[in-house]
Parts: sequence; structure tokens; C-alpha cells
Amino acid sequence: MAAFGPIRARQQVCSQRLVLRDHGWQVWATDPTLAGRWGTGMPFAIAHGTVNGFPVTVFDAGHWAVSTYWVVHLPRSLPETEVRDAVVSSCREEFAGHLRGFVRRLAADGFVSWRIQHEDFVYSRRITAGLLRYGGLDAAEVTIVADRLTALLAELTPVVLARFGGPATVELPSAEAAHQARRRRTGLLLLVLGMIAITAVVLGLAWLSPD
Repeated sequence: MAAFGPIRARQQVCSQRLVLRDHGWQVWATDPTLAGRWGTGMPFAIAHGTVNGFPVTVFDAGHWAVSTYWVVHLPRSLPETEVRDAVVSSCREEFAGHLRGFVRRLAADGFVSWRIQHEDFVYSRRITAGLLRYGGLDAAEVTIVADRLTALLAELTPVVLARFGGPATVELPSAEAAHQARRRRTGLLLLVLGMIAITAVVLGLAWLSPD
């Protein structure tokens, strides 16, 4: 890992994800609009596509301790819920009780820890330094997980959404939204730098002018 460094490693991961474009996914390098959305920090190597009828966003986040995240976007928001080691904790006990059978089905497939945040189902997997060195999870591995998660969610959502669902409130990620956000940030930075330069010139002229 030291020979590559975090920047090179991120480039490797992003290169791996580019293959997904051949399957109709959008892929982009970074996205400041998502930095605080799931509490992961700045995501990189972002891919967004549709799997089994669900919009899915996949990305990596972290510096040295990197995880890959799969976010399945549900059509309606659900109560805030966290599952750790197949144990359910939710802001609505009735919802938690309704999920227990589903939690067991997910755990049987190896998905023992995940969370629901509004309309987003979030699952993550820690990536070892050795795996990240060679580009992290490749496109095939990413889509295998996405396919299995969405297939399982398809079994759950019709009943759950009808009973517990609320309106969706957050826009889906997109490469265009990320591009516009970067343009706004660049414009703001240039504005600030311009103001600093003007202030420096004014102060310099004031200092040079005679009393």
C-alpha cells in the first residue's frame, strides 16, 4: 500500500468501476454532494445504476481504512433502523419486529450489519489494504452484491412500504449533480481568491501612498 499511496489506490479503484459504464451505469471520481449524506466522509469511485428495478449507488470512502458502500434507494422513506450482527434497532419498535424475519434472510446471505436511513438502505464492507492496492472490489464483485441485495429487498418492500413508508425526500446521486457542485465550489473559491487579491492590492496601495 505504501508504494502506491492513497491517491494512486483511489485511481485504481475508479478505473475498476469504469467497466460498469458498459452496463448502463454512471461512474464518476468524487462527489462533494454526498460527503455528509451517509456519514462516510468524501466518497470516491462512485457508480450509479439500476439493479432489479432499484436505483443503486456504490462508492468507496475512507483514507487508510477504506470501505465499499452499497446504497439501495427505496421508493419511499422508512423508519431509521440499524442492524448490527443481525440485531435490529429502530426508532419504531413495530417496524423492528416486522423486520426480524427479513434480517435473518439477509444474515443467511452474509449481510449481518446494515442500516436504513430515510429511503436509503446502506450496506458496507471493509476493504483490506492489500485488496485496495490492486483496485479494491472489481465491477463483477460490486454487481454481485448489488444484485443479491436488491433481490432480497424486492421480497420485502411491497408490504413494508405500504405499511411503514413515507414520501422520499432526497434526490438520487448523479454524475451531473456532482459536476455542477464542483463548478459551484470552484466558482466560490475563485471569488474568494479574487477578493483576497483585491484586498491585498488595496492594502498595498494604502501602505505605499504618502500620508
